[in-house]
Amino acid sequence: MKSLLIAILFISISSLSMAQTATFVSNEEFNQSKTEENAALNAAIVSIKHTKTAEQQLKAYLSNNLVYTATLKNYCIEGEAILLVNLDEEGKVLESTFKNKVHPEVAKVILETIGKAKNIRIKNNDYKGKQQIKIPITFSLH
Repeated sequence: MKSLLIAILFISISSLSMAQTATFVSNEEFNQSKTEENAALNAAIVSIKHTKTAEQQLKAYLSNNLVYTATLKNYCIEGEAILLVNLDEEGKVLESTFKNKVHPEVAKVILETIGKAKNIRIKNNDYKGKQQIKIPITFSLH
């Protein structure tokens, strides 16, 4: 009878130990999954912030540096250009193109201006935003 009680007690303790181990492994897997999800979420948030910063800095740069040339004034050239700016991992402007068709003089002025832009100011020059930024630019005589 003692042997039977000892066997039942041993089986109960083993089952309890296995359940605790399974719970521990399950918690470890859960924590690993949450850590990966948090890392992905943090990376997405950083990307959004960097992209927004790049958009703001490029818009401000263009706003402060674009000049309405005499040719544009003489021919009363107005309109909107959608500029696509490609950035590298340091936030440096690599190349720029237009999403829409623009007057050649407008294109020349915009591309010359954006070509002189400095890197996007991001901590440690480690840009994590979108590689292509879309910037609408309106040309108007008013």
